[in-house]
Amino acid sequence: MSAVKSRFSFYIIFASALLFLSVVGFRKPVMGQHDLTAIANVSPQFNTFAEKAKISPNLISGNHNKGIRKGFDQHTISSKRTIEDSTKYVLKTGSKRDKKYVSFAVKNDPFSKEKFDESGRKESFNRKGVKSGERIHKSSSISSNQNEGIILNNDTTICFGDSVTLLSNGQFLDFTWQASTGGSVLPVRNPVVRPSVTTMYTLIARNLGANIVVNNDFSQGNTGFTSSYSYNSTSGFSAGVYNVGPNIQAWHSGMAGCTDHTSGSGNMMMVNGANVSNVKVWSQAVPVQPNSDYAFSTWLQHITTVNPALLKFTINGVQIGNLFSANSQSCKWEKFYATWNSGSATSATISIENMNQQFSGNDFALDDIFFGKFLVDTDSIKVTVAEKPLINTIHDSAICPGSSITLTTNSSGASTFNWSPAAGLSNPVVSSPLATPSATTQYVVTAFSNIGCSSRDTVLVSILSPQECNASPIIASFSAPDTVCINTPISLTNASSGATSYYWNFCVASSLENPTSVNLGNFGFNQAVSIDYAQDGNNWYAFVTSNIPGKLTRLNFGNSLLNTPTAYDFGNFAGAIPDNCGGIQVIKNGGRWYAIIVGGTPLGRIIKIDFGSSLSNNSPVATNWGNIGNLALPTDLNLFQSGGAVYGLTTNAVTNTVTRFDFTNSFINLPTGVNLGNVGSLNYPTGIYTINKGGAWYAFITNAGSDQPNSPNSSVTRLNFGNSLLNIPTGTNLGNLGNTLRSARDLTIYQSCNDVVGFVTNNSTLNDLVRLNFNNDITSTPAATTIGNSGSLDLPRGISKIFRVGNDLYSFVTNANNASISRLKFNGCSNASIAGSTLQNPNPIVYNLPGTYNIVLTIDEGLSTQASVCRNVVVLPSLNTPTQHKTICQGDSILLTASFSNNNLWGDGSISNAIYAKNAGTYWAQSTNPNGCIVIDSFVIAMQGLPIVLLGKDTSICERDSLLLDAGNNGATFLWQDGSTTQKYTAHQDGNYSVEVTKNGCRSGASINVSIRPLPTTSVQGDSSICVGGKANLFASGGSTYSWLPATDLSDPANAFTVANPVTTTQYVVTVTDQTGCSNYDSITINVTPKPVFNAFASKPVLCLGDTVLLTA
Repeated sequence: MSAVKSRFSFYIIFASALLFLSVVGFRKPVMGQHDLTAIANVSPQFNTFAEKAKISPNLISGNHNKGIRKGFDQHTISSKRTIEDSTKYVLKTGSKRDKKYVSFAVKNDPFSKEKFDESGRKESFNRKGVKSGERIHKSSSISSNQNEGIILNNDTTICFGDSVTLLSNGQFLDFTWQASTGGSVLPVRNPVVRPSVTTMYTLIARNLGANIVVNNDFSQGNTGFTSSYSYNSTSGFSAGVYNVGPNIQAWHSGMAGCTDHTSGSGNMMMVNGANVSNVKVWSQAVPVQPNSDYAFSTWLQHITTVNPALLKFTINGVQIGNLFSANSQSCKWEKFYATWNSGSATSATISIENMNQQFSGNDFALDDIFFGKFLVDTDSIKVTVAEKPLINTIHDSAICPGSSITLTTNSSGASTFNWSPAAGLSNPVVSSPLATPSATTQYVVTAFSNIGCSSRDTVLVSILSPQECNASPIIASFSAPDTVCINTPISLTNASSGATSYYWNFCVASSLENPTSVNLGNFGFNQAVSIDYAQDGNNWYAFVTSNIPGKLTRLNFGNSLLNTPTAYDFGNFAGAIPDNCGGIQVIKNGGRWYAIIVGGTPLGRIIKIDFGSSLSNNSPVATNWGNIGNLALPTDLNLFQSGGAVYGLTTNAVTNTVTRFDFTNSFINLPTGVNLGNVGSLNYPTGIYTINKGGAWYAFITNAGSDQPNSPNSSVTRLNFGNSLLNIPTGTNLGNLGNTLRSARDLTIYQSCNDVVGFVTNNSTLNDLVRLNFNNDITSTPAATTIGNSGSLDLPRGISKIFRVGNDLYSFVTNANNASISRLKFNGCSNASIAGSTLQNPNPIVYNLPGTYNIVLTIDEGLSTQASVCRNVVVLPSLNTPTQHKTICQGDSILLTASFSNNNLWGDGSISNAIYAKNAGTYWAQSTNPNGCIVIDSFVIAMQGLPIVLLGKDTSICERDSLLLDAGNNGATFLWQDGSTTQKYTAHQDGNYSVEVTKNGCRSGASINVSIRPLPTTSVQGDSSICVGGKANLFASGGSTYSWLPATDLSDPANAFTVANPVTTTQYVVTVTDQTGCSNYDSITINVTPKPVFNAFASKPVLCLGDTVLLTA
């Protein structure tokens, strides 16, 4: 939009004036319009610039692809383009690489603070503008500006893999870079780009155009705007008045001595705020372009001490921005800013209203009001990407001292070569020089294209030792017994030939044992899915792909994969690596390192990451080879070599197929692919591993059965390729082995000596691994065993090939759920008397535990002739029979027989197959089993005492008595002479009584003779009747002691003679015991008769002394 209104049309500059100014300099122009065609025709200088710009002046009369840049607007040049404002125009012509600009100016907006001199540079003025009615014009002749574009670079050409910085002039508010390829560009003003193909980069910048507010800084006084306040230039003591001037206190002595915003000495609009809101303090109408963005701003300060003003800003009656309060601190300018879109409007009435209704204070000043259009400018630069020459040298080689080798180099697009070091080369500037190095040398060849792009490759020529150069083949071989006894020394016979060094491992871990693991953590992964590792020089690296978002991360382990790594995030290489990224393999080919990655859905892709000569390269180049071989969510990748070429197999989860890649002999070439279809009932195949066994090639594939975890439809498929992986395979689905598989995702297989063992990751909440034991028969159905979660797995996805460090085996597992990696460890044993040896013929070794041990011999480790051989040794457990514990009864003996009948040596020095043991103690016999192992039979003999049985001495018992016999020995068994089996026995008759007692297997017995003694003959004599109060004499006979019962009323109850005085009839029993202790008894009954009862008197008489009385009975 023109910054000059119709009222200022006299500022327009005639073409004739421009022509004149181009010759004689400054002069006030004549008002009128400019015809660009006329300018071109009348300006010889313009013709010169046009010629320099390699265009014809006539181009101005027609359309031009660049057009005219008005401020930051683009226009198409027409033959009758009319200049209606005093603005700088630039005509951009020519290609970007040969960028020329022709500029001319109709200058300047008298109300803009930006003035231009004749060269097009801004010119500063000491005063704010012009007074009302004053005309100030400056114009200049048309001149050539070579750097007018917002992009400062010319079109350029770079080599593939190189970068270039896109330079902008930076003079804009905001911007966007766009690439014609659709790739992202860093949101910086001067981005560094590394396009892989020729790309046009476009910079779209936005800035503000000219200020179209008239008298925006009030330098022209009270003009150009309207106000509903009253203008009073002499006194500001009334509310609702304003003034335009530089001195506030001259207007109102009670206000602060604030200055204007622009220069500190110029005009401003000072206002004594009214106590009525929604009153327009300042308003101005300006023309606008429809559907355009504008910016509005102004500066506000508080000029008293209380009640700062609160302003509202409107355009066409609609508020813009929020209410804006002046700073409570006096004389502190603050800026209000808002944007506005014109919509369909062609004019804008801008108004400022004071919303503060306070009478006290509420005084403020305005200055530097701005309203201008956002202008957009575009510029572009073409970055042409030139291919680097393709170069591929021979593989690293070894030669004998004094020999030569041609460093054959295949190249494409190379015009010159340079080899370094030059020493030992026939010609260091040819493609394939003859090398005769005196020491092992790494040669670097740099190939240059005809435009200077270069590629490098390396080849290592090693000088073999004299031993390595002899005619004898380098063979690793040794012999060892298949089976030995525990703790038996093993002598190994080294049968290797041509070797210069030896390294023995005597206790390599077995993959049949369960591993432990440690979680190394998350190194910035996103759902880590696949991992591969490689050694480059002395450094070990692992590369991990993330699933969503897809990206690549490098882990630097230093000199050991057991170190804690540092991570480098490569990202997705500008989208080359897709989401749903899958398998990765790292390989060195032709002296260059590559990471080959598959992934993407529904259409998959294969990607090459070229690291050049070192895996430490932080700026590898990614190439998206696209969909080769009908890829559809490829999930895993396995590379192999055959006949000097490299091939690969990948699984397509969506289509249940397998694709085979042919990379030829160099990854410089574009690979081809063939889809082998669904072989072996594939069901969402996710992992693949190839193995050669007995000269035949096989591939094993895990079928997840679903894209979700925990699927029971998992299985394993075996593909049989015969003698070459290039054959068409046959397939067998082995099913869900042991029902152990749940969304099986990946597998690896390890061969060691006679073991073939696989490991499968289950992408399930069980977080477990499954071991597949092929029992050394790769064509068998393996025995599957879940080995659980070793403690750090979390939805495991990928598993790496197994590697050895010392005697231990390791593998990496990626965890999708927590985006981490775990390192599995199969612990090597410590059961050998020595762990390893570097002797050609090691000392004998001894294993102290039974088991199967892998003994590995590596010769020429680190040399090109390195080779290894493995032997299994089975260490038998001790065949010593368990100690036999025997017990014999006192006085007995037992026959001890050894396990083997081959002249056993007994502990007492005797040689026999069996001996009798009669005493307690330990007995042993030594013999040799069929394997030659010494066998010891041990016997511990315990002596068991006999049961003690006591029935007593022979005895007699009285007639009618019995004898209780007790054999004792509770818990034993008993057998009496009459067959009774009780512990106790009652004897009633005379005779011999015997018992046999068995306890703890031992027997003992006793007997007793019992005789019967007769009872004494007993008689009792005496009185049988007495009167009451009378006595009876009793006499017993026949024994030596007597006992009378009841003893009451007897004179002597223990005597043969006793006197009884019973008061009632009583039977007395006497027990008579003879001298043998036998007793008999007898009895007598004494009848007691009452005395007669009589009464001599009927009554008791009373008698005096001397009287008589007659008694009558």
